[in-house]
Amino acid sequence: MPVSRVHVVPGPSNAAPPLFAVGRNYFAFGVSIIMLLNIASMPMKAYLSEHPPWAAQPPPPTYANDSDFNIKTLAHMQAAYNASTLPATAHFFDDSAHNTQVMRYVLILLHSPILVNDCRDRFLVGLPSVLFYGAGIRSVLCAFAAANHSSPSDGTWDRRGACMYITYFSMAIGHQCVWLRAGNELDGSSTSSHDTYTLVAAHTVYTYYAFHSLKFVYRIGISLLTLHLMWTNFYVHCRQVETLLRRRGHRANLCAQSHWRYEVLYGDPTAIILMHPGVATAFFVDCWLSAEVISLVIPRASQSADVDVMLLAFMYLSRTVWFAYATVCLTASYLKRHHKEHLFYEVDPTIIAVATTFYGPAVTWAMGHMGPLLAAYHYLFEFTLSASRREYVVEGSVPSMLYSISIGFIPLVYGFVGALCRRHRSRRVLSSVASLYGSFRYNGIKTQAMFTVLQWMHPDKKMTVPETGGTVYGLFRRNARYKRSPTISFRSADCFVYCYKDNVLVERIRLTLLESLDCNESTPTLAIRNTKTAPQYSFNQLVDVAPPAIVRAPKPSEWCL
Repeated sequence: MPVSRVHVVPGPSNAAPPLFAVGRNYFAFGVSIIMLLNIASMPMKAYLSEHPPWAAQPPPPTYANDSDFNIKTLAHMQAAYNASTLPATAHFFDDSAHNTQVMRYVLILLHSPILVNDCRDRFLVGLPSVLFYGAGIRSVLCAFAAANHSSPSDGTWDRRGACMYITYFSMAIGHQCVWLRAGNELDGSSTSSHDTYTLVAAHTVYTYYAFHSLKFVYRIGISLLTLHLMWTNFYVHCRQVETLLRRRGHRANLCAQSHWRYEVLYGDPTAIILMHPGVATAFFVDCWLSAEVISLVIPRASQSADVDVMLLAFMYLSRTVWFAYATVCLTASYLKRHHKEHLFYEVDPTIIAVATTFYGPAVTWAMGHMGPLLAAYHYLFEFTLSASRREYVVEGSVPSMLYSISIGFIPLVYGFVGALCRRHRSRRVLSSVASLYGSFRYNGIKTQAMFTVLQWMHPDKKMTVPETGGTVYGLFRRNARYKRSPTISFRSADCFVYCYKDNVLVERIRLTLLESLDCNESTPTLAIRNTKTAPQYSFNQLVDVAPPAIVRAPKPSEWCL
């Protein structure tokens, strides 16, 4: 009897289609995350120099009147900080337990008496914490400088001094006392002397538990907001790049998945968050919520006797880079509103940060060492005060505006002057085959450095291959109206995709967020429209023709070539 043979016929397969291999460059990803954490943690960096709210001191005592404050506070400070209580040779002493810093400076009076009108330029400039010398302190010191110190009969200046409230929008944030001691306390010769005195400047800041607790919560809120915006405006879209490549490859209708693999290099999202108006405003406000600490740090930055203290002060003042970022953010809004984008040459955020690191301390030093600038600040400190209060109070709200403008001024000069010079600057020729705008070299300083290190670590990535993308930058150069942000460069936020076929690098792709592009939909002559041309890539493709158009990707994407 014949044996029947049964053949199993395979049914329809439920297996998922093969996927493209996609890897993440963890060096670039690590740099990106470091930039993220740097921005997100910046509000909390303030506590390198500030006390947390739980370490707040008791509120300052109250006095019957300003004269009573001056007499009692001066006596208290002189008893607390003198040759017996301070380190023998210390120019600078930080009494962190009482939120007080003391600076000492030896005066050797070998010159003839100085007229009161010349006092600021010939005597006050360069003295410790001179920026906060209100009218009461200046009266004592200028009378001292005008006195004849050629004979011992003038030793009555010992212990003479004055104290001033430091206020900010009328709220007392601290006080400063300055007094004279006969002799040189720094070398131990504190005996009475007619021509040698030690000037002592003691600066105390006030802390209020409720206010500092609210500030602490506010800073946590800024950090969380920054992390949220970074995730929703950048990292979600980076993950979308990986998903699209894994499912579709870099080109439309790409076959032979097993032959292709991709490596994704994340960009630096710093510029995206810097130009967010809410974040820039929040950081700007955060800086001036600590006006009392800035008043403490500025004298530290202007002295050079204790280098460690000076460098720590510079680190704290680096937070004032947000004055510059807020300025360029505000300028961008003005330029966009008036269609003057071409008047400004966009600034690399790293250049702003580095320039402010050096320029900020230079401005701080100049405020206490240049007579005309010091005079301007002294005038502004008293500008809003009545005549009766100027002897006992300096008000910091108006000077803080000048200080903010001084820091924010430098990127504006760079941007407006750079726009004038751009037409005279020749283009760099990158290579015979590389696209100018598609190359990693057309990038911010920080990103160029990252790619240089990456190529040093992996020499195979230096291969000369076609580079696609960056079309938006050619469009920006042709017409700045298409820039979403005309003041800050977004180039470092771009992602790069290395395309490998059979394990050989064959193409580099530069992807730019559409968020950086202003499609000018309200201006028909400039509006960027969608074209029905069949897509060649898995990402949006900007076609820089007249008028420009966008070839939409087969699947929704926030990136374009």
